[in-house]
Amino acid sequence: MSGASKTNWTFSFWVKRSALGTNYLVGESYATHDAFIGFSSDNKITVLDKYCSGGCQTNVSTTNSVFRDTSAFYHIVVAFNGSASSVSDGFKIYVNSVLITSTAAADSWPRNSLGWFLGTMYIGRSYSANYLNGYMAEINFIDGSALTPTSFGETKSGVWIPKAYTGSYGTNGFHLDFRDATSTTTLGYDYSGNNNHWTLN
Repeated sequence: MSGASKTNWTFSFWVKRSALGTNYLVGESYATHDAFIGFSSDNKITVLDKYCSGGCQTNVSTTNSVFRDTSAFYHIVVAFNGSASSVSDGFKIYVNSVLITSTAAADSWPRNSLGWFLGTMYIGRSYSANYLNGYMAEINFIDGSALTPTSFGETKSGVWIPKAYTGSYGTNGFHLDFRDATSTTTLGYDYSGNNNHWTLN
């Protein structure tokens, strides 16, 4: 994903877990860099960014809250604004529209991080082929903007549900909705208009 913004981006996706424990949702890998978003072994959401060049720098944020519900979808939004005045303002995790304010190691995220979008990105697995045991839907990646959940969801009858994203995706942004699970042609189709289609594995 060369050319993507490394310092301003948003992931939004819905996930339903089929099993507890370690489950990876998004991964990225490059010669000197690895990253992922997923559930840790103790069912907390973890975002990791590791860059190695003459030594390794690891940036990680893990929620103190646990997420053990396997009966319903979670809406997870991870947004990074590298130009924010502080790390806590710049890196945010939301679950079902609620900002997670209690995280471990959140302050390790630097301004203008080199992390993400240097190489190959994966959906439903980490960079080391650890796969998700569950379901994902309505995946949006916004290249160049740090957004909030209201860009992707809304409350109706007291329930947080998806809504269509209508803003810019940026050059490397994409939208996967998996509308035809029987077709290997459309399952990885990008509906953002960028034609950033995915290879199925």
